[in-house]
Amino acid sequence: MDNFLEYCVPLHKLAVMGNWLEAKLILEKDDRLWHAAIASGWSTVLHIATGANHFHFVKELLQRLADSHVALQDYKGNTAFCFAAASGNLDIARLLLGRNPFLPVIRGRNGRTPIQLAALQGKCEMTWFLYDLTKHKFEVEDRELLFFTCIKTGNYRAYH
Repeated sequence: MDNFLEYCVPLHKLAVMGNWLEAKLILEKDDRLWHAAIASGWSTVLHIATGANHFHFVKELLQRLADSHVALQDYKGNTAFCFAAASGNLDIARLLLGRNPFLPVIRGRNGRTPIQLAALQGKCEMTWFLYDLTKHKFEVEDRELLFFTCIKTGNYRAYH
């Protein structure tokens, strides 16, 4: 508990703020912190920085993380990529894809794919970006959920 209060709480705050320089000082004190769950819900520093849309922070983290750490899931099953998809951050999504091209098909919360999370949040550009990367893995239910979600959120294009 002492280590949690000493390292994880400040690290979480720094990741939310995007303060890489201060966070790096804490991360270097214990190698496990780079990929450990530092918050309730099993969020890692990568989950938090991605969810807070801090491109530079995520880029620096990815230079130091092992490939297996990029696909770590929180207790709901979400990878950091799920957070990038739901927030519509294409730059961070591309960074993460550069390390693991299978991230778009790893299901997160409630068995949803990242494209479904993007569509649910109305992130049209992200949804279109992920479509070609994931359509080959769709099951019937995935296709139906995506179709109706896109209609509900106005995430469609009219072709004439």
